[in-house]
Amino acid sequence: MQKKILISISLFAGLILYSCAPQQSQIILSKFDHENVKMGEFEKAYQKNAEGNVEADKDSMDKLKDYLKLYTQFKMKVLYSKEKGYDKDPELQEEFENYKNDVAQSLFLDSTIVEPGIKELYQRRKYELRISHIMFRTNSSNEEKEKSLATAVLDSILHGANFAQMAMKYSEDVYTKTKGGDLSYVTAGELPKSIEDAAYSTPVGHVYPKVIKSNYGYHIIKVTDKIDRIPEKEVCHIFVNFKRKGGKVDSAAARVKIDSALAKLKSGEDFAAVAKEYSEDPTTRDRGGVIGFVPRRKLIPALDTVAFSLKPGEISGVVTSPFGYHIIKVDNEKKILPFDDDIKELKNIFKKSYYQEEHDSLVSSLKVKYHFKIDGGNLDSLISNADSSKVGDDSVLTQEAKGKLLYTFGGDSIYADQFLTQMNKNSKYSGMILTSEILTKALREQSENRLIQMEAKKYFANDPYFQGLMKDYKDGIYIFKLEQDEVWNKVKADSTDLYNYYLKNKDKYKYPDRVSFSEIFNMSDSLINDVYNKLKDGASFDSLTKKYSERPSAHKQEAVSSSDLAKKANELQNPGDYTKPLRYSDGYAIVMLNEKEPAGPQTFEEAKAQVAADYQDLETQKLTNELLNKLKEKYNPVYYYDKLSEAFPAKGNKADESK
Repeated sequence: MQKKILISISLFAGLILYSCAPQQSQIILSKFDHENVKMGEFEKAYQKNAEGNVEADKDSMDKLKDYLKLYTQFKMKVLYSKEKGYDKDPELQEEFENYKNDVAQSLFLDSTIVEPGIKELYQRRKYELRISHIMFRTNSSNEEKEKSLATAVLDSILHGANFAQMAMKYSEDVYTKTKGGDLSYVTAGELPKSIEDAAYSTPVGHVYPKVIKSNYGYHIIKVTDKIDRIPEKEVCHIFVNFKRKGGKVDSAAARVKIDSALAKLKSGEDFAAVAKEYSEDPTTRDRGGVIGFVPRRKLIPALDTVAFSLKPGEISGVVTSPFGYHIIKVDNEKKILPFDDDIKELKNIFKKSYYQEEHDSLVSSLKVKYHFKIDGGNLDSLISNADSSKVGDDSVLTQEAKGKLLYTFGGDSIYADQFLTQMNKNSKYSGMILTSEILTKALREQSENRLIQMEAKKYFANDPYFQGLMKDYKDGIYIFKLEQDEVWNKVKADSTDLYNYYLKNKDKYKYPDRVSFSEIFNMSDSLINDVYNKLKDGASFDSLTKKYSERPSAHKQEAVSSSDLAKKANELQNPGDYTKPLRYSDGYAIVMLNEKEPAGPQTFEEAKAQVAADYQDLETQKLTNELLNKLKEKYNPVYYYDKLSEAFPAKGNKADESK
């Protein structure tokens, strides 16, 4: 229902503030009953509908007048809805409150967590840091011991001990300890938030002065370099394997070959030509050694370090990897995108790497702020009484839960039956057994949402954007209900109505030229040519279809204009004729004509679905017009179009010029 409501109010959601003089904003453009539509609110709604001032300025006076009429009709529908008592309908009010809470929570989290988070992330991702660390793994039994050891090691380093030596001695990260703890270059979004925060606040050459906790354990962090970040580089390489024919390792022979390639490059020969001659990488050799655009750490470390040290056009010397020798060339590099162009990726990174931690931190602070407290005894009682009941089928349990306080916060008290009723409405838990784990999870989610919604309510209490958004949505609920009662629920059509409508409008229901054809589709050009030769030798099209076609829908009936295959089939003269192999989609096809069907009228059964849709549209429009006429008679709207011309004289001139 919400989707339809949002669509119905989108024309009128005036959320962009428009600066007009105070006196002009009070000009009355239309009135009905005891209501007035003033210039200020009209401009807000119109600017939103016109997608901003630039587009609005292009519109004619006729469009302004049309919109004023639409907007006034919208306002009359709202007034009529309230007179019908929709603003006192408990079901509608509950829907509105739920929507208001959900939107407030979402906007609050975006405003306080996501937006500042992605702005900080963007600034940090302008740079790459080279980081070394010493890691102390922890579990439930040794955490204090490891923290004490980490603190002692950090103290030694801060008093002059060599970081790399301490890493080799103490670090439990087996991948970096032999390299003195070096993690190489990283950027924001690739490390636990606690480590990232420490690293980006530490000057190059310094050690962060505190032990850092992550999900992996405790860490000591040192920043060894900071450079501008290049998101991706377009890389080519020439590769010579240590292993020669027969699988024997011969690094000397490989070295001779790679040196020969390097010599040719130094003499000025084209990199792509040398790669095709010398490279032993089968996936890139025929492309002139092109690997393509790669981000940092996509290549193996030896190649990554060299590639990201080269500028476009530069060629490396011989680089050794665990697999053989390489020569690297960088053709191009990508720059950091402007913030607005990078928002989608920033949000993905933030929500994946940081959001939950920030969310949990916010909830913890709100629990303290609002004195959140769970009644452990009543929670235990609720869990024990569940007795394998299912969500949605717990009437007995709900009765037992009445009056049992479950938790309190900010002056609100939530009882066990309220909690279960809300849980029943959550489709995520539908049909689940009320186990201890499920009840605890649902309680955590519900209580966290209530805490955030309470804070969000205060946050947006005096926010004009939010208040306007909620007013628009509430009006949309009322109008949706009004149109449902006055229009949609009254649209009824039996088979006789539809058939009579069809008879009156038969000329509307025709099908175009159609063609029936069969196809054999295969990804292999050599195989499809073999199939074609078999057809010419007299093989059955159907038997070859069953044996070779890689698409299940072999027999089709389509409008001639609907696809390239249908067009090709229509070019054939006689049923049974077939085409030569055609390049189609990501493979090849042979098409055989079955039958051509010229355009003609559709029968009632063929057209029934479209007839029903057209009839419903006609009746809907008829009932809508009846509703608008009822409102017109009831409220007698008056439009002051001359005031529009006074406020927008340039538009009036444009309208005159167009006549």
